[in-house]
Amino acid sequence: MKKALLTTALTLATLLPTLSMAGEGHNMNTKAHEIALPANTYMGAGVIQKVNVDARTVNIAHEAIPTIKWPAMVMDIAVSDEINLDNIKAEDAIKFHLNLGTDKVYRIVKIIPTEKAISHIQPETETQDHSEHHNH
Repeated sequence: MKKALLTTALTLATLLPTLSMAGEGHNMNTKAHEIALPANTYMGAGVIQKVNVDARTVNIAHEAIPTIKWPAMVMDIAVSDEINLDNIKAEDAIKFHLNLGTDKVYRIVKIIPTEKAISHIQPETETQDHSEHHNH
């Protein structure tokens, strides 16, 4: 009987951290780079259309980002100084972390290359002005 109680206690001690994470809305199938994003940081996915190294921006056709109420669109997004833009080119499919800075400008702070193109995003023929989305 004591052995059964000890086994049960050890099993619960092992499962409690997992259960508490699941209770906080974490998906146990979520990849590590998608868990515990800092405040004001959001996930996005898209395809790079153009890179402007001098302006530190990328033009990207991205999926909708519901957490900040952005529809799928093509837009220029600022990129943080920590990201090496020399490794990024047009037609790269990526996932990215987007951060709202204290200056109220959204910037890509992390880029994660993806193996598959995101086929359901159709780039517009010309870039639209989505500046109202920068000050969400």
